[in-house]
Amino acid sequence: MSSCCKPDPAPSSGDHCHPGHGSGVDYLLWSMLGLIAAGFAIHFTDLDIPYLSMFAHAVVSLMSVMWWGIVGGIIAVGVMSKIPREYFQAIMGRGDTVGGVIRATIAGLFLDLCSHGILMVGAKLYERGASLAQVMAFLIASPWNSITLTLILISLIGLPWTLAFIGGSALIAIFTGILYLQLVKRGVLPANPNQQEPNPDFNMKADFKQRWTAFKFTPAWLRDVLTNGFSESLMVMRWLSSVLCWPP
Repeated sequence: MSSCCKPDPAPSSGDHCHPGHGSGVDYLLWSMLGLIAAGFAIHFTDLDIPYLSMFAHAVVSLMSVMWWGIVGGIIAVGVMSKIPREYFQAIMGRGDTVGGVIRATIAGLFLDLCSHGILMVGAKLYERGASLAQVMAFLIASPWNSITLTLILISLIGLPWTLAFIGGSALIAIFTGILYLQLVKRGVLPANPNQQEPNPDFNMKADFKQRWTAFKFTPAWLRDVLTNGFSESLMVMRWLSSVLCWPP
């Protein structure tokens, strides 16, 4: 019996979705992380260095807001790496249809991650075969509608206007997804090379039951999730760390 959520074979070193695998040290990423670490050191040692102290306090302030989204994104990506592609195809539907865009929008509405963590999940969805239109709809729908934001909006503007806000964000996501569908169909944008035709013989319910019966939560499984999540989030973390150190 197969183990629960067995990951797909690791991508080759030339995979465009995983730059840096097998290609040496990512100097930009680690230099930016080094600057962030230096900012924390300056902040918590109360060193008074002109300009650098201001930079350090800004870094700590931003990280205090961003950290939970980044950690949540890493964990989500790690868990997604354990889930077979067929599950994403069954849940998200065909990526070249309006129905698939609507499914991706609904998934985005219900996933409570900030814009930093959701980028990691979106990149993983793309690698798992979601179309460009689905990824864009997912990314647009999610950051608008966290649980905390919804509760705050209800207290500020009331339930009817909050529902209108959520519905409006969903419509924007769907409209944008449909726009990307047309751009891909006309050849203006490239299709996702990771897309595959759905397997008509795949029974997600039966497969999940089999995998769940064999699944065992172990420290090794958790370590694998965190390791995979971190390594597959490096591309987004590279961008986030650069923006954090050199904001526009």
